[in-house]
Amino acid sequence: MNALADHILSFPEVDLYVEQAGSGPAIVFIHDYTLDHELWHESVVNLSSHSRCITYDLRGHGKSSSPDTGYALSDHVDDLFRILDSLSVEQATLVGLSMGAGVALHAALMTPARVHRLVLAAPVLNGLPWEEGMWNWFREFETKAREIGVQRAIDMVWMPGTLFKSIRRYPALNRRIREMAARFTGGNIFDRTVYPRPALTDRERLSEVTCKTLVLRGEFDRPEFVRRAQMLADGIPGARLEMVPRAGHFPNLEAPAAFHRSVTRFLKEE
Repeated sequence: MNALADHILSFPEVDLYVEQAGSGPAIVFIHDYTLDHELWHESVVNLSSHSRCITYDLRGHGKSSSPDTGYALSDHVDDLFRILDSLSVEQATLVGLSMGAGVALHAALMTPARVHRLVLAAPVLNGLPWEEGMWNWFREFETKAREIGVQRAIDMVWMPGTLFKSIRRYPALNRRIREMAARFTGGNIFDRTVYPRPALTDRERLSEVTCKTLVLRGEFDRPEFVRRAQMLADGIPGARLEMVPRAGHFPNLEAPAAFHRSVTRFLKEE
């Protein structure tokens, strides 16, 4: 492993793009599928005055490299802990959105001593099958990406999807989302590795989460994600669920003041 240089941490099979700002207790922000660290710009601005904010690009996303294989949930968690080791961070609060929330939750289950608190926004839940409509949309996107290329599939299938309906109310935010997606390589789509199923899924292990947990969901998010947020809040001991008004799947962008009030209040709780 090389020291942090030009925001790149290099490991034998992957290079990971990392940024830091501020000082204090560490918070690591984990972005959604097809996006990158820029998703958290407002969060870093809001929280870096009293926290060490760390953002990074998942493998296959943004400025990180796109290896041929290694896209299991456990691989993303390994990457996260390698970043923490490289930055000498013993314990951190993890803030994840959608896919990023799934990575954060899995990290807390795999190595609980290193996760101080969890903020799970618009979360996915490993082990809970997708409803037919969402599943068909994911499959159509990946099929088109293989047929016509990732970026054309993003324009034809991904961005017109209902998950982005609420963000389309804000043209500037919608453009930001598209700019992030322009850096998505789709490495996972072309990875044909068959990954073994765990003995127990995260859904079946929610009662094992030991850290304080805040679950956030947008008022106008898809029902599939509202359902998952409720299941996480019900299943994780002591977890609290909060609804972010006037926001859809991206509450940190669509209602940043309300989102960051909730996160800041949660971080200050005893």
